[in-house]
Amino acid sequence: MVKRKIEGPHRCALCRCNLETSQHLFLDCLFAKEVWGLLLQDFQIFIPQQIYVLDIFASWSPYYPQIPPKSF
Repeated sequence: MVKRKIEGPHRCALCRCNLETSQHLFLDCLFAKEVWGLLLQDFQIFIPQQIYVLDIFASWSPYYPQIPPKSF
């Protein structure tokens, strides 16, 4: 919200501790960590301590190649 210059509270609505960034919302927030832990524990997948949202999206690119925009 800060990046897009939107007014309002800029703290995480879940933990109210940090600024609301994609990194925090998806990975660093204590709430997010608990949710990911619960979802992945049955698959025995463990999240490394230091991981970044951009790295996750980059790892998906081979599975979802960019589709060129349609021209009209």
